[in-house]
Amino acid sequence: MSKLLRSIRGSNVTGEFLVTMLIFSSSRTIWPMYLWIREEWTLHNQPLALFWCICALYYAIWMWLALFLSREYRQYPGMSMDAVFGGLLLAIASALHDADVLSDLSKKGFGWAAWVLLFSACGLVFRNSASFSRRSTRPSEPVNSSGREESLPAE
Repeated sequence: MSKLLRSIRGSNVTGEFLVTMLIFSSSRTIWPMYLWIREEWTLHNQPLALFWCICALYYAIWMWLALFLSREYRQYPGMSMDAVFGGLLLAIASALHDADVLSDLSKKGFGWAAWVLLFSACGLVFRNSASFSRRSTRPSEPVNSSGREESLPAE
């Protein structure tokens, strides 16, 4: 794995470019694979609760890869948790993509409100992970108990 990372770092390909390629190829790779997993799961009459756990884990792996690539092949504390939260949100988005689910929500009066809630949660998770990611790449600065950075006195 370390040889692979060294060769990728030496190739002058940025992580942002690789994430962009991953996002553009997701309609050809990630989504069809999810549909295949769902189809196989329903053919074998397995419990749906377990399917959603597997689905969330599947998306969490892709989220972790996207975060890893966007950070130029480095991890940060809490990256796995951010990937799990992102995976859970993508699992919910894939459930909302089902026409039956959306029609049932519309009958209850929620309709597109579920999508608004989902996008808001995604924004919150991505904003927090991005700000934490930026904070962890800066040189060490003291942080007080409220999480705000303290300015160092001038010498």
